[in-house]
Amino acid sequence: MANGCTSPASSPLTITVSNGGRCESLASGAWESTSTWSCGRVPLVCDEVVIQSSHIVTLDTEGTAKTIQLHDPSLLHFLNGGKLKIGGQ
Repeated sequence: MANGCTSPASSPLTITVSNGGRCESLASGAWESTSTWSCGRVPLVCDEVVIQSSHIVTLDTEGTAKTIQLHDPSLLHFLNGGKLKIGGQ
């Protein structure tokens, strides 16, 4: 412990790499809430995003998506300077 560091932890580290997928809204809710999405996480820049009929998704942060579909009637509601970057990697 000469450098001030303690012994390394013995627990394993798991790293998940995603090539993207599809995130569909499960209900109305906040974009940044994992419970809003079928993928169980906030959509990534590599994800196809679908907002299902009658769902209102509120975005008050900066979100990303590869593509986005809004099924009529649905709404993506931008609040407090929220932004959505589509298609950029």
